Amino acid sequence: MAFQLKIIIPERVVYEGSVTSVILPTAAGEIEILDHHLPIIGILKAGTVFYTENGNIVPIAVDTGFFKLADNTLLLLTEAAIDVQSVDEASIDAAVQRAQEALEKAKHEKQVDEEELERLDKMLRFSIAQKLTKQAKRS
Repeated sequence: MAFQLKIIIPERVVYEGSVTSVILPTAAGEIEILDHHLPIIGILKAGTVFYTENGNIVPIAVDTGFFKLADNTLLLLTEAAIDVQSVDEASIDAAVQRAQEALEKAKHEKQVDEEELERLDKMLRFSIAQKLTKQAKRS
């Protein structure tokens, strides 16, 4: 049995299709959604979403956001989502390095902008999620 998955970022729909399971990184830990799961809403953490489509497990790196399951349709609303197969590991490593450097620089400034620190920390978490997702794909 299958259900609908829709992954949405502010700019567009990243994925829409029929899946048999989805594993989500949530604020309460990892959860797996299967066909006819009870309705649920929750907070999505930056990390890897694994969905099973036509027997294939597909990993996708996601940023923070929210999820809602109702009427056998799972909606993921996230700031960013990326299929790491389309990004080379050197680019991910460079993004992690830039985010770490920017975060460290911001922490040592005399006037610390808390919102900027949060934004940089979020960038770092998402970059690391991409790297971990890329590594999971190879396993």
